[in-house]
Amino acid sequence: MEHFAIGTQIWTGLEDSSVRCRDDDLQKEIAPGKNRLIYIWGHLSATSDRMIPLLGFGERRYPELDLIFISQPDRAVPQTFAGQAMGDIWSELGDLLWSEFAKLTPAEWLDRHQAVSPEDFEREPHRNRYAIVLGRTTHLAYHLGQAILVNANNSKVIRLAVSEQGISRAVDFGHCRVLATARSIYVAEGVSADG
Repeated sequence: MEHFAIGTQIWTGLEDSSVRCRDDDLQKEIAPGKNRLIYIWGHLSATSDRMIPLLGFGERRYPELDLIFISQPDRAVPQTFAGQAMGDIWSELGDLLWSEFAKLTPAEWLDRHQAVSPEDFEREPHRNRYAIVLGRTTHLAYHLGQAILVNANNSKVIRLAVSEQGISRAVDFGHCRVLATARSIYVAEGVSADG
């Protein structure tokens, strides 16, 4: 079932745990007075952490992220995570989710997620694991769009390529580059302009 393989390839997280942005780059706002990149990254990390029990993969690793990045807007509570720490959390969660995704059979993707009762699932079988991952992928793409807004006037598109692997676009923010493809989304520092 090829569509299951395609869906699971979308969610990979940071592909290299050594890839980082500078802390001052992560303090940039998507627009004046709006979310900073570090907040968006923390929010996506908290969302990934929430997926672990929702998909039946075990207990959350970082429930403390919710207070800072889910239940409060940016700057409402002190945020103590630097880019290095957030990158480590993001990578760990991405690796964990990816390894669990790879274990699921097509039938298991269609099993209920943990927020729906067996009775409700009988009536609403679309409330399954695969639907959760598709929804979270859309959420991830939305916030990538916000990240691309940072310094939009001063950034430049490094590469726009179409291949059988999908469409990719890299946006250079100086010391920090955001690369998005149909397969993955990650942030990189020190990547050469030619790829």
